[in-house]
Amino acid sequence: MQRRNRISAAGLAALLVAFLAWPAQAGVSPQDGYGPDGSYQTHVELDFYGWLPGTSGNVALGRGADVSVSQGIPTVSELANVLTGAFMGTGRVRYGPWSGVLDIEYIGLSQTTGLTAIRPGVTRSLTIDSSMTRIAPGIGYQVFNQALGTIPATLDAQAGFAWFGTSTTLNLDSVGPFGTARTTSVSGSGGLVQPWMGLRGAIYPGPRWRLELGVLVQGFGVDGGIWGWGSEFAVTWAATKWLNLYAGFRALSSGQNYGGEGEIRSIRLIEYGPLLGIGFTF
Repeated sequence: MQRRNRISAAGLAALLVAFLAWPAQAGVSPQDGYGPDGSYQTHVELDFYGWLPGTSGNVALGRGADVSVSQGIPTVSELANVLTGAFMGTGRVRYGPWSGVLDIEYIGLSQTTGLTAIRPGVTRSLTIDSSMTRIAPGIGYQVFNQALGTIPATLDAQAGFAWFGTSTTLNLDSVGPFGTARTTSVSGSGGLVQPWMGLRGAIYPGPRWRLELGVLVQGFGVDGGIWGWGSEFAVTWAATKWLNLYAGFRALSSGQNYGGEGEIRSIRLIEYGPLLGIGFTF
C-alpha cells in the first residue's frame, strides 16, 4: 500500500511539473493580437479575481448630517462578517493595436457600528447596508509597443462608459430595558451612466511574465455623478498555454449625488486592497 501511495504521489508530482512546464502562450506577450507574420489576429483573455477591499467613505444625509464609513483591509474571517456578496471579472479582446474591455464588479457590504448612548441603560447601533455594481465596457488603442532598453513594453489608451448602481440603507436601533427598537431607517438607491478614460501600460521582463499598471478617471460630473478615479497594479504569470495566474492591488473611488430632497444626499466610497485572480486565454 505504501509503495502504491508513493507511486501515486510521484505521478501527481510529474503531472504538476509537466503542467507548469507547458510552454506559455503569447497571452503575456507584447505581440498579443498579432500573428507570427505581423498580421492582425484575435486574442481573448478572460480573468476572474477575488478582491479583499478595505472601504472608506462618507454618506451625506438629507438633514445635513454626515456618516463616515470605514473598514480597513479585512482578513478572510472579517470579510465573511461584512461581505454579503461579490463578483468580479474582466474580459479583454485584442485585434492588432485595437482592443475591447469589459469589467464587471459587484460588492455588497453590511457593517454595524456602536454609537454613544443617549441615556443610561440604552445603547444604540447603526447598521449600514451598501452595495455597488459597476459594469464598464470600453475600447482601446495601443499607442506604444517597443522595448525600453531590453524589456518589451506596451501602452494602451482606453475610453468607455460605466454604469453604476448603488443602494444604501441605514438602520438606527436602540436597545433598552424593553428590548430592541428601530428608531430610524433611511435608504437611497440609484443608477447612472458615466464616461471614463484611462491608460494601461505593461512590461514583459520574461517569456511568462507581465507587469501591468492601469489608471483611469471617471465620472466627470456627468448625470449627478462625483468625479472618481481608479488604479490597479497586477503581476501575471503564464502557468500554461491557456492558464494565467495573477496578483495585484486595486483602488477605486466612486460616488453619486442623489439630490437635495432625499433622505440621503450623496454617497462616496473608496475601496482598496489586494486581489488574486485566474485568467484564461484563447
